[in-house]
Amino acid sequence: MSQNVNCIGVSQYNNHKIEYAKNWLLQHNVDLAGWQETGIAFRTLPRRKRLSERMKDTRWNKFRISSSNNKHESIDTFQYGGTSVMAFEEVAHRVKATGGDTSGLGRWIWILHEGKNNHKTRVISVYVPCKTSDDKKQSVYNQHKRFFMKQGINSRPRLLIHQHLTIQIKSWQKKEKILLY
Repeated sequence: MSQNVNCIGVSQYNNHKIEYAKNWLLQHNVDLAGWQETGIAFRTLPRRKRLSERMKDTRWNKFRISSSNNKHESIDTFQYGGTSVMAFEEVAHRVKATGGDTSGLGRWIWILHEGKNNHKTRVISVYVPCKTSDDKKQSVYNQHKRFFMKQGINSRPRLLIHQHLTIQIKSWQKKEKILLY
């Protein structure tokens, strides 16, 4: 399953959005989930407050989580954007590697699974930023635009993410299956 969670909330305690999400994932026996727009710069938090800790639940025997946000700006603990991929139970046992967008913008994150006969599947969660009429300085679109402008690249962030991800997927497709959220 995939969902734009529209910011999961900075508070780790009494976070009804996280509790609702865990209950929903368990109730529907979800084994893979991609979240977009998590809204937290997890790197600014101690490890005990990051997404993998927030998602801990005794009802799961095993889970693996990979998440990312823009690493180039320290706007605040709350930061628009961000992506995550989560694998639960048997699927979590098959995770061989995790990673993400090498630009450090948190545009996409992935988990690589390996099954029988060396069959590999890469699950990717992507957040494509939108330019809105009331575009705020902190918006994901503007975060990405600032990053690329500093590099002398004046293209639209939406165009760049499509170009960059297409190139990346084409290289992965040579040796594995792709599941894109």
